Amino acid sequence: YAEAHLRTGDFETARKYYSKALELDPQNAVAESIVRQLAPKSPKGNTSFRLNAYPHARLVTLAGEFNGWNPVSLPFIRQNGEWVCTLGLEPGRYEYKLIIDGVWTPDPENPEVTVNEGNLNSVMVVVE
Repeated sequence: YAEAHLRTGDFETARKYYSKALELDPQNAVAESIVRQLAPKSPKGNTSFRLNAYPHARLVTLAGEFNGWNPVSLPFIRQNGEWVCTLGLEPGRYEYKLIIDGVWTPDPENPEVTVNEGNLNSVMVVVE
């Protein structure tokens, strides 16, 4: 049920179900990541992904080298007319994609891309 609510944009209910899953299995890294991402935000986190396009999307998530390309563990939250995903990343170079309503796509707001095994991925560099 948790993933269904996440995929339909019902983040509050998804967070509730993922929290329950985490209570039942404290080693569930995916549930832990999603609960953390859906929690009310503090200004912490050194990297923010923002997407101003796709105002009618129901679910936008982030997948990349930093989360094992998991398509559901890092959902964006709709804030002030844009999609936002903030997380802490170590300095380094990362390849990633956005998943918009189930469709994998390079970040339309980031011109930095690379081809990796035939796939076009967005690239970002986190500095200290």
